[in-house]
Amino acid sequence: MKKIHLPVSGYVLSEADALELENRFTYHAPLPDQTIRYEALRAKALEFAKAIATNCPKGREEAVAFTNLEQSLFWANAAIARNEYSEQPEDSSTDRVEKFRNKGQ
Repeated sequence: MKKIHLPVSGYVLSEADALELENRFTYHAPLPDQTIRYEALRAKALEFAKAIATNCPKGREEAVAFTNLEQSLFWANAAIARNEYSEQPEDSSTDRVEKFRNKGQ
């Protein structure tokens, strides 16, 4: 496995870690059915946010509940975006894993 040395610190970044970072910090255009699921998750998060707003007093705890709900929605969307790949063999540009594996060759 190829290791990448960072110039200043001397810490080592493995090829697998480099691929993981590329996956985390690269835009993932939505696949056809993903947009529908993003909307479904947002609708449920909004429903729960309204339940919080109508059942909890205003204050720090309510604000933290909203923040954590936003984070939950973010991570649910990220799970979809980062971990699903096109199965269309004719369109390898949407196959994110292969794209990262072949990058730099």
